[in-house]
Amino acid sequence: MLLWFERATEFLKTAELKSNEALMVLVEDIFDTVLAIGKCSSEGRIQLMDTFVLQLGHGVSDFRLKISIRLEAVRTFNSMLDIISREGKIKFHLSEEAYSLMLDLARTIMEVGDYEIQVAISEALCRMTDRKTREGLICKWFDEPHANAFKE
Repeated sequence: MLLWFERATEFLKTAELKSNEALMVLVEDIFDTVLAIGKCSSEGRIQLMDTFVLQLGHGVSDFRLKISIRLEAVRTFNSMLDIISREGKIKFHLSEEAYSLMLDLARTIMEVGDYEIQVAISEALCRMTDRKTREGLICKWFDEPHANAFKE
């Protein structure tokens, strides 16, 4: 499934296929499948968190993808973060890959220019961390005035 997602999104980044309806439906079906697996199988949820969710998160910050795909990616990402256990979240946010993704998402908030995605990314950053950890990371994600605004 990860390979299909990567391949479909690579095609959607090209000028010729950027608006290809069949590819967009395929990616949306992959998002739906991810959610279905995450809700019905704890083993599947663990595998998705280990392999797919980081790729999904990085898709949110890829400016070559259409805004509609990026918005669905961040919504699916948030839904996955919502159904993992507390221990799973701790393990996830302590990884180097997740830290890199958090920096990527914070940068995207500042550059994306779409309110819905900004809100969804803010939600993702909050879901990826607990309150105590988040307090320390906010200053790494944003410069001082933006960090203070995010805290508020």
